[in-house]
Amino acid sequence: MSEKGNHIWPAYVDMMTVLLMVYLLLALLFQVVVATSKTAINQVEADELAKAEAGKQGQEQIMPQQPPKKEQQASAAGEQASNSAENQDMTLVTITPTELAQKQGDLRLRLEARRNYLNASEIQTVKTWVEEHRSEIASKGIRLYSVAPNSNNVQVGSLLKVQFDRALSVMSAVNGSGISLESISYDNEIIQDATEDFVILRVRKDAPKP
Repeated sequence: MSEKGNHIWPAYVDMMTVLLMVYLLLALLFQVVVATSKTAINQVEADELAKAEAGKQGQEQIMPQQPPKKEQQASAAGEQASNSAENQDMTLVTITPTELAQKQGDLRLRLEARRNYLNASEIQTVKTWVEEHRSEIASKGIRLYSVAPNSNNVQVGSLLKVQFDRALSVMSAVNGSGISLESISYDNEIIQDATEDFVILRVRKDAPKP
C-alpha cells in the first residue's frame, strides 16, 4: 500500500497540467473570437462613416449654397417675383456665347460658383442700374440672363435650379425699384461653353409683346 501511495502525486500533477493546457486553449480561443468581433465591428463602422462622408460631399456638390441668415431676402417682392417667374414659359432654350457678350449699357454681375442669391451690394448695384435706364426699361423692358457653367461634378438639373434662383433674386431687386415683373423677359437657358457664373441685365431692343 505504501508503494502505491507514493505514485499519487505524479498523477495529480499530470491532471493539473492537462487542466492548465485546456484553460490556456479556451482562453486563446476566446481572445481570437473577441479580436475577430472587434475587427468586424470596426470595419462596419468605417464603412458607414465612409458612406456618410461620401453622401455629405455629394450633397454639397449638388445642393446650391444657402445665403447667410442676415442676407436672406424673404420680402413680399421676392415672393411676387417667384410667383411671376413660375407663371412664365420656362421652356429651355439654347443661348450662344455671342449673345452673352458684353454690350453697351449691360449690367454684368459675376458670382461665386453655385451661389444662388445676390448680396446687399449686388442688389444695390441692380437698383442703381435700373434708375439709370428707367425710361428705356419703361418702354422696352429688360432681358435677363442667368448663367451657371456646366460641370461634370454637378447635375444639369441642379445648375438650372441655381440659375433660376439667381434670376428670382434679380427680379426681386428690380421689382423693389418699382419696375413691373411683366417687363422682364427670362428663359432658363442652356449655356454652351460657359466658363464663369454671372447674371446680365440688358435693356431690350424692342418692346415686349403684350
